[in-house]
Amino acid sequence: MPMLINFHRWRRRMLATPPRFSLPFTMDSYRDFMEEETFSYSPRYAKQRVVVHGAHTLNAITDGGALIAFLHYGSFFLMGGAIRHQLGLPFTLIASRRNLNHLSPQSMAFWQGAHNRSGEMYEKNLFFSDEPVIQLIRWLEKPKHILGVALDVHEIGYPKPRFPFEFLGRQVFLPIEPARLAKLAKVAMVPAIMQFDTKLGIHHLRFFSSIQVDSPTLATQKALSALEGWVEGNPSQQYFDIALAFQHQVSP
Repeated sequence: MPMLINFHRWRRRMLATPPRFSLPFTMDSYRDFMEEETFSYSPRYAKQRVVVHGAHTLNAITDGGALIAFLHYGSFFLMGGAIRHQLGLPFTLIASRRNLNHLSPQSMAFWQGAHNRSGEMYEKNLFFSDEPVIQLIRWLEKPKHILGVALDVHEIGYPKPRFPFEFLGRQVFLPIEPARLAKLAKVAMVPAIMQFDTKLGIHHLRFFSSIQVDSPTLATQKALSALEGWVEGNPSQQYFDIALAFQHQVSP
């Protein structure tokens, strides 16, 4: 059976096709689809399976780089492949490996593989949150270099202060580290979201107007406001229920 699975994954990767899916999506079934899709990742897949909207936002960058602010929604790892192989911009993202220690050995192996499969599409392998911040700043200081950072992250055992924001008509409590990083690096923050079109079998990557970060809390709210309409219109493509997961100021 594993050999058969590996053959199907190899074939999908060669043909740049997504895994099979059934409708309607639920949050659980979309998460399963998104995880399996990582085995199809390649530069060709990122070119053929992603339609980019609002690329002028990144193309207009003249000094330094930009920070892409995204949510755990849609095939978020794939956006970096499109940025690198469609827009021709150096990209990588920051991920957490601290939480891997709380997973089963099978889940840990999958996520380590997913990080590697994603990094193969990027300009460089992923940064991790337990590495020095100065590395992220140096990356962002380089011309046209793009860094993806998730707004909705909680690292078990490494809590960050959370601040109140409005999202989907509810109050959520989120960290403001992405906006703080953009301010430290003196770069704009660009909200972005991926959404899968089930009829055509392609992803739509949308960039929104760039945000100059003076106040990290205000910048974070602006980013959330730009993204929430797309999440509300298709909530099943959330990797987890964002409003529910961040409804408390501190973790229970």
